[in-house]
Amino acid sequence: MTAEKSKTRRMIRRPIFKTIGLFLDKAVMTYSDVLFPDPNLKMPMTIAGANRDPGRIKNSVAFGEFTAYDFRRTLATRLPE
Repeated sequence: MTAEKSKTRRMIRRPIFKTIGLFLDKAVMTYSDVLFPDPNLKMPMTIAGANRDPGRIKNSVAFGEFTAYDFRRTLATRLPE
């Protein structure tokens, strides 16, 4: 993340692990320059769409209660490991 976009105004770097790299490569081949596409697969997903997706996932998978923030927090905790 660039320094301009971070809360502390410092650049944030995270390693890209092999498995994530494969996922990103597949996403680039599938969706071109859009990592998280909208349902039409041509434009980036909107904020409203991103906020709806956790609810859709929760309804289709017996995963219990969680929010997008829970997902972000878990990801942030697990990435350094």
